[in-house]
Amino acid sequence: MTTRPRSAAWRCITFLMLSMQASPSTALWQDQAWVRKYPCNQSYDGFVSLEQSPFWIDSFRGSWDTQSDSAELKLDILAVHNQSLLTCEEIDVSLFETSLNFQTLGYSVGQLRNFRSNCPLPITDTLTPFKQLNGNELDCGIAKITPDLGETASAALIFTPFSILVIVAFSSWITHRDRLSSSYVLDHDSVLAGQELLWATVLDIAEYLRHLQFTFVSASMTIEYPGFYVPAVGKLAWASLLYWRGPFDYGYSYQGPSGGMYPSNSSYGLGFMTQMLRYPNMLNTLANSMVNLAIIMSPIFFILSLWFWIASSSINSRPNTFLSFIKKAVGTTVGIALCFFSVPLLSYIAYDLLLVGYLPNYRIGLAILMLLIICGASHFLTRTLYDQFSIKLTSASIDEMENSLKTNLAWIRNMISRHLPHTMPLLQAVGIGGLQGFPIAQLLILILCECVYLFFYLTVKRDNQTLNMGKIIFSATRLLTALLKCVFVLSASQAKRQWIGYIILCIHGSVIVLGFFVVSVWNLIRTNWRISDESLDSLNDANLGAQSLNRNVRHLNSYNL
Repeated sequence: MTTRPRSAAWRCITFLMLSMQASPSTALWQDQAWVRKYPCNQSYDGFVSLEQSPFWIDSFRGSWDTQSDSAELKLDILAVHNQSLLTCEEIDVSLFETSLNFQTLGYSVGQLRNFRSNCPLPITDTLTPFKQLNGNELDCGIAKITPDLGETASAALIFTPFSILVIVAFSSWITHRDRLSSSYVLDHDSVLAGQELLWATVLDIAEYLRHLQFTFVSASMTIEYPGFYVPAVGKLAWASLLYWRGPFDYGYSYQGPSGGMYPSNSSYGLGFMTQMLRYPNMLNTLANSMVNLAIIMSPIFFILSLWFWIASSSINSRPNTFLSFIKKAVGTTVGIALCFFSVPLLSYIAYDLLLVGYLPNYRIGLAILMLLIICGASHFLTRTLYDQFSIKLTSASIDEMENSLKTNLAWIRNMISRHLPHTMPLLQAVGIGGLQGFPIAQLLILILCECVYLFFYLTVKRDNQTLNMGKIIFSATRLLTALLKCVFVLSASQAKRQWIGYIILCIHGSVIVLGFFVVSVWNLIRTNWRISDESLDSLNDANLGAQSLNRNVRHLNSYNL
């Protein structure tokens, strides 16, 4: 069977839904993509036996060709057939040919160009049931066809967010460079002490990565997304330590798009995401992500060590040992890694906990140990950064606070202010990775954690709403996208799912462009204006001083004369 869109305007459509009731085929091409069959009826449980029905759709095979004048879809339908109970003559082939429906966003966009069928239908051929001559419907199947995004679209989805990341980092560094002090690398009271400029920049970058990772990890939930959604969001995998397949694959990796379209089978959640990325299966993802983490952090550690040594040598102070530089570089590197990549790592670690009883005990124990270490280290880092950026209290005020904490609940608010904003993303990651078999529970955790995060910034930190307005807006948009995903767990039509998928992608794109790119560029412009004004004021002050000096000299000369 071959279908063709009605006009060339539909060539670039990547979101396609093919609704049909049967399609015999003459051959099964080995290079065609395997496409999962979805039932037309939401109440259908998906389990059929030959005793219940002599003929039902199992899956599809297809290919998408865009080389011709207009895009073409070739689809073979595989089915289970009991010839002793049902013959080819009892199937209404002519009705099937007229009932094909090729849709995108709820609109019919394709037309049947070629249709072939053989009779009798051998059991080894690719089959699918359609109506009998007496009008009884044997089965109905939906195939979600998602054409390959192509190199141009893929590059745009990868490098545009990455370019914005570079701009965010540069803008943050320039904006906060007034925090650079002479004790920047020489204060050894704490591993993270004296690094206000560095950590202000790191936290701004982490806020951007937080949104990218939320988009990627939430797309790995076990809910039925539109066909285009996971391949599109999967281009953000580089922000979640999946930019290289890694050395661990045990001889197998998914092949990705074949026949010009994305394959889909019974995999779901994180497993389906790795399939779209052409990565090894999820059992190898954690190890490969750790390798990718080491690749990223190794040059950062080297640069920090060199930077600390050069900065120390350029300032007249007491000599510092090599071990002190290494200690400071290690602590800073670990802190940066926790700020940037705790969320994806916890999601991959929690996935292993699903396989208790299947994976070796040592691997489950190692996963639990890594989870506890990352959570504990993240909270230690949070406390350290909180102390570093907070107002330093006098010993008298500290004693007064300690006495008051015994009689009131101020210490609770203090602990919440430190840890709650950083705990919510970690809970979301663990919930999504560890509850792959419970899509509704995943969605509830995603929504509840974002509600708590937003409520915290609207209440506990209401005194700094001007400074936290960006966090409030970002959290509100994440909550909005999570609420929109409720449609995907309901009995909504494919057209509604596709429209909601479009809307969610547009929201994420708007946040990335308007919330990070535009704001970063504006901060650069504003900082440049401020520096220019300060330079002009300094020049004016110097001119005034020179003029005053000249007047004094002239007055002195006239007096001497």
